[in-house]
Amino acid sequence: MHESALGQGSVEGEATGHHFVPVRPPEVSMEWLVTALERDLGVDRRQMGPGLRPQEQVVLVPTRWVLGLRERRVTRCARYEGVSEGEVHTLLQRSQVKLPSGWTRVCIQGLRKSRLGYRLSREPGCQGEGISEDSFFSLMQGVSEHNFRNLWRQAHRIYVQPYAGTVEQAQVLALDAVRQALQAVFCCPFISTDRVSPSLSPAREKEKENPFPAYTSPKPGRDQLCPNILPAEGLLESGEMLYVVLPYSQYSLYDIVTFSPAKLANSNAKVLFILYQLLTAMQACHSVGLSCGELSLQDVAVDEQLCSYLKVSLAHYEELGDDREATVCVNGGVGHRLGRSLEVDRGGGANNGQLCWDCCEELKSLVLDWVHGRVSNFRYLMELNKLAGRREGDPNYHPVLPWVVDFTIPFGRFRDLRRSKFRLNKGDKQLDFTYEMTKEALAAAVANGAGQGILQET
Repeated sequence: MHESALGQGSVEGEATGHHFVPVRPPEVSMEWLVTALERDLGVDRRQMGPGLRPQEQVVLVPTRWVLGLRERRVTRCARYEGVSEGEVHTLLQRSQVKLPSGWTRVCIQGLRKSRLGYRLSREPGCQGEGISEDSFFSLMQGVSEHNFRNLWRQAHRIYVQPYAGTVEQAQVLALDAVRQALQAVFCCPFISTDRVSPSLSPAREKEKENPFPAYTSPKPGRDQLCPNILPAEGLLESGEMLYVVLPYSQYSLYDIVTFSPAKLANSNAKVLFILYQLLTAMQACHSVGLSCGELSLQDVAVDEQLCSYLKVSLAHYEELGDDREATVCVNGGVGHRLGRSLEVDRGGGANNGQLCWDCCEELKSLVLDWVHGRVSNFRYLMELNKLAGRREGDPNYHPVLPWVVDFTIPFGRFRDLRRSKFRLNKGDKQLDFTYEMTKEALAAAVANGAGQGILQET
């Protein structure tokens, strides 16, 4: 008999003699990114932890370091001294809201230049196409023009190009295209890490209240940034890497859908509002030639007012680099560019599709094994903790295993996790008696039903 799980509190399960070890997808090693950040930016590897998205690291950095990036200056990241590695690891956890004074968290994505050696083909006259949003009439007119242009291009490719020969298209290196698109999206240039300063000057160290007075005035071009794209703290470039430094976001759309679905269930307008913001951000990316890749709920940061911010993901560009023979055509226009982005992303979507299939099979196997009594009590408890949002390594939301030690007697031993609390309290005889009584009651009910049926027939 399984006991139910109550939110993130006590959870309990049934005892069996077999362990179920689900087959999980292999984790991709991010050692190359950790090594690169340590080499190029001087970040201590103790202050780095894996992010929720591919090729992303959550880094604990000084606030002065982030302010320096906003001033187009790169300094060596200071180490967080005087604490143990476990305490630093705790500060990197998502549930940790309060941080030490003068320190903050950022998310850093990395792209290897060696994986961006392929070329992209771009149709002429397609860059910078957008839709005016001054009024509803201009918006609908822009949509109509884009639809007509996309239909014309499709007909031209199908009926004209096969008979007109090969059309020469401008070829651009993927590295240059990505660099240009990122600068256009975030409205800021790349900063070379070759000019990294060893530390801030003593005069700057003494400025506590306002270390960077110039930051109070907005940078030119920041007003042109799409309001639904999470702004970057800075874009960095080394001899081997491209880095995108994003502010750390506490909650994402995944957290709302998973743990607070009622926030969206009472109104369809809220869902449409989030979709509108997401489409606006995608249109801004596509208009400058930046593919959004395979978006997930983790890629959308959300605040309490449901204002959504797209976190740009770049991992798919390296996946395209693995196939050197494929030539990706990135075309302009909202509808056409979006279609092209989807065509590009289908190639890399096989892996994610396989992962989704593996997750479904894992859940199916787990439920069937639980029904047939092949899941150990410990595995059952850990899976319930996982579904309740608890995770290993997080001191605020660590998995809960109730009644691990028997405190009813002095020097109590560890509890036998192979058996549930109900079985330990009632005993096997009480459970056998309960099931036997239920079995006899069902047999009597079936017999009475069959007897009444015979009497009715006669």
